[in-house]
Amino acid sequence: MNPRRNLSHLAGAAALLVAVLAAPGTTTAQDTGRESLLASYHDSSGNLPPPFAWSLSAIITTDDTLRAEYCSAYGPPLGWCREASTGLAPDAIKAVLAAARNSDLVRRPARVEGPPPAGGSSEQGMVMLDGVRIDLPPFPVNEDRARVTHVLDAVAAAIPGEMRLQLSAPNE
Repeated sequence: MNPRRNLSHLAGAAALLVAVLAAPGTTTAQDTGRESLLASYHDSSGNLPPPFAWSLSAIITTDDTLRAEYCSAYGPPLGWCREASTGLAPDAIKAVLAAARNSDLVRRPARVEGPPPAGGSSEQGMVMLDGVRIDLPPFPVNEDRARVTHVLDAVAAAIPGEMRLQLSAPNE
């Protein structure tokens, strides 16, 4: 594997993820290039020694495509990153949108209480619903946690299990 190629892919994916997750509140349509962003998801182990650290980032676009990247040990040079993409079944997209719609997070956005805890694992994302961005923060207040978790679970469930296994399989 070419380390420069891995770093450029990691930088591109990181820039996309930061752009998707960084802006708070609701915004209008998100554009990732030729297609529009429908949802994003990021899960990580938190601050662990490199052999045990990992992260998974995924985006779902309105053309029913899922692009995901899994990195071990914080990516190169200590670890590696692997990318994959696949088409999604309409049922997976419907489940994400239904969870977002049923969460009432458009009308009552999730609130975050205080600074995030240091070092632990986290899961976060966003969903675009009818042109409105719904942020799914990693540490919502207790009253909002179930609604956020329900939507995050729907986005995570859209990532095929076989794809997760292929992405996270150790290099040989």
